[in-house]
Amino acid sequence: PFQNIRKIDGGNGLSRFRLMMSDGLHTMSSFMLSTQLNPMAEQNQLASNCVCMLKRNADLLLKKHDYYQSFVFDVVHRRVVVILDMDVIKSADQMAGKIGDPTPYVEGENYQIYLAVSNFCATGQSKPQQNAAPAPTVRPLQPPNGSDGMEINKNVISFYYRYLCLKTSNMYINYKNIWTVRARVTNKSAIRTWSNSRGDGKLFSMELVDESGEIRATGFNNEVDKFYSLIEQGKVYYISKGTLKIANKQFSSLKNDYEMTLNGETTISPCEDCHDVPVVQCDFVSIADLESREKDTIVDVIGVCKNTEDVMRIMTKNSREVSKRNIQLMDMSGRIIQLTMWGSDAETFDGSGQPILAIKGARLSDFGGRSLSTLYSSTVMINPDIPEAYKLRGWYDKEGHAVDGQSMTELRGPGGGGGNTNWKTLAEVKNEHLGHGDKADYFSCIATIVYIRKENCLYQACPSKDCNKKVVDQQNGMYRCEKCDKEFPDFKYRLMLSANIADFGDNQWVSCFQDSAETLLGQNSGYLGQLKDSNEPAFDEVFQHANFNTFVFRNRVKLETYNDESRIKVTVVDAKPVDHREYSKRLIINIRKLAAQ
Repeated sequence: PFQNIRKIDGGNGLSRFRLMMSDGLHTMSSFMLSTQLNPMAEQNQLASNCVCMLKRNADLLLKKHDYYQSFVFDVVHRRVVVILDMDVIKSADQMAGKIGDPTPYVEGENYQIYLAVSNFCATGQSKPQQNAAPAPTVRPLQPPNGSDGMEINKNVISFYYRYLCLKTSNMYINYKNIWTVRARVTNKSAIRTWSNSRGDGKLFSMELVDESGEIRATGFNNEVDKFYSLIEQGKVYYISKGTLKIANKQFSSLKNDYEMTLNGETTISPCEDCHDVPVVQCDFVSIADLESREKDTIVDVIGVCKNTEDVMRIMTKNSREVSKRNIQLMDMSGRIIQLTMWGSDAETFDGSGQPILAIKGARLSDFGGRSLSTLYSSTVMINPDIPEAYKLRGWYDKEGHAVDGQSMTELRGPGGGGGNTNWKTLAEVKNEHLGHGDKADYFSCIATIVYIRKENCLYQACPSKDCNKKVVDQQNGMYRCEKCDKEFPDFKYRLMLSANIADFGDNQWVSCFQDSAETLLGQNSGYLGQLKDSNEPAFDEVFQHANFNTFVFRNRVKLETYNDESRIKVTVVDAKPVDHREYSKRLIINIRKLAAQ
């Protein structure tokens, strides 16, 4: 039964409520409502002698006064039970008074839990029956590998919850890392490396969720070697003794003001008792509502893959080649938005069968009107086992498949962003001064190859994955990459073409890298490197055969300045053979538009 309540001003500006409760034999005053239950106190749902069922609690044992410095509690050697979920099952009006004659509970006493509350709820009697079964003994349940400064217990009336929850750990425990969480890994990043004047390093991060919330955890160097192979996405683990700090929102979109860092004292072990740990926490936003959201907002979205484009390779500003794939998502609002996936997600995604795609932590952009992009920290889920996915699947199979949908990712004239629908002739590109703005412009055209320069079209590149830097021949059978700061016994050939393309109205010099260059030449770079070294005539013949072939080019155009000289640079993002059926349909539509004018 609930005895009384006291309001405490919290250090973070939120009020907290401290409760005294009794089990009929003992009273304890170290109960604290979690902030999400504050309305129960503020709306007077709690009154003296009402009977409450504590459904979920976090049990903290505070042992050192200097660890906490009276942040919220002015206590030492005191147990604090943070109530995360509670129901009032008997109001104060339904009770004749308090149950039993409880005395204050003293930490460390050996006693049997008195089942007065259970007996009253079952029989209406305030005292236990003579033949009642003996009460169970409180048995400590230690977390894996122990946990200094905290004991974890569980008993029949849920005074103590088994494990410290994520939100609670953030608010109350930090200094000595004296906490254990039981959480599911919802996202696990790849290992990332860095190199600077202070040395080399590596890191990985993972996102954790339990019943109370979500948090990001990061491991560096030794912790990468120790834990990365152990962690599996989707599995549940006990995690103890990390460091808690204020979250850097630049690298995390999770709704938590704190994040974890794994350290030398951290322990991680698998948990089999995981049925009640949620899979993922998402706050999905309707696609239609994205129109009113601010640019660069991080959102959770779910939709049906209405259309999926082929994966393409593009060159970034720092000369790194990455994969991307555009996907059109539609939800029950009938609106469609383009989502761009990057890296391995783009390469492995299979859009056949129009799956349900949920993205946690996508960035909203004004690129082409409204569009979405995955981030390094995004979680991509295909046909997830969540109610929202089943609801959307049922709607789409029943009626949504017949809805054309209205796209939110539209091109806005010459300054419009990517997409394959911004068709321009080469003359229009020049006359409309595409690329002269602050950002690059994108356009698609159908053009024919007039000439390809074969001089300096191949270079010897670093063989490391994701590194395409040119290597230096050491003249001793080794090749050095300055970026990786390593020497290798071999290299890989990379293509970097300069080509002149033309349509009926004009011509344009363009730059082509690797994938688009291989498409134009019809050969891979490794084979071309062999021909150049061993069979020069055959090498020349490849370039001759490439001339006067027609492709659909998707291009990036930008005015660039080098040595005080400005010039337009056009880079081929993607090149594909012409689909004459689709091309003819587009021409017929254009003819009809002209005839209607």
